[in-house]
Amino acid sequence: MKDCPHFRISTFRLTAVAGLVWIIAGGNVAWIGLSSYPHSGLSAPWACVLPLVVFIAFGAMFLKTAGKNVRRIVGFAHPARPFWHFFDARSYLMMGIMMSSGILLRVFNVLPEAFVAFFYTGLGAALFCAGLFFLCRFARSPRGGR
Repeated sequence: MKDCPHFRISTFRLTAVAGLVWIIAGGNVAWIGLSSYPHSGLSAPWACVLPLVVFIAFGAMFLKTAGKNVRRIVGFAHPARPFWHFFDARSYLMMGIMMSSGILLRVFNVLPEAFVAFFYTGLGAALFCAGLFFLCRFARSPRGGR
């Protein structure tokens, strides 16, 4: 790997980078959802149940994706990779589509505030937990405790 020699990190640290990125993204998305609650008009039972449903649905999907990414990272042949290799091209594309869609839907007020409140809260929590999964895998790796 002669490209980008100054931006390489050890492959086992890529899981920590991925975890931090997912945690930051999840925290931001959850914050958008939580800050929408005062204007949402959701009653107490729905405000608790709906984010949980979204969390379970997306949490399962994100944990599966995180597991695939960890296996991909661990399988790298080179001991060091550019730090942005914590995602593959498909994951970056999916992230771009999800972020662009979410931003555009909110900017143009396509989604009601109640939907933003529960959906973003559950989605953000699922992203955050997937980030924790990455960090736990990093901490449990043979070199992660250092």
